[in-house]
Amino acid sequence: MYHDPFECRCVICHDYGDRAEADQVDLRVIGDVQRYGWHVVMVPEDDIGPGFAYTIGLAHTHGAPELAMFGLDVRDMHRMLNTLGERAAAGAVLESGQKHHDVTEHPAGIWTAEL
Repeated sequence: MYHDPFECRCVICHDYGDRAEADQVDLRVIGDVQRYGWHVVMVPEDDIGPGFAYTIGLAHTHGAPELAMFGLDVRDMHRMLNTLGERAAAGAVLESGQKHHDVTEHPAGIWTAEL
């Protein structure tokens, strides 16, 4: 019998007994990833830098890359990231170099970020 040696031990898949100590934001992220497959975090523009938004859970749930956007209104970026997340959930492959012309009035490009 085949046994997959990988067993996900992330806080989404496994309750380590400390969920009662998690704050409402952590619980919301976990719940959204379990319910919808991903969560979008929005960070508004301030005097330090531009606004940005990013996904949590696309890689975990759909094997797609996590996505981030910068410099637009956070609500618009939230909507665009959800549109791209829905595509990944439907089986679309999101990869570097792609341009998506129908998620905003300007083409949204996907590029690999070197960390």
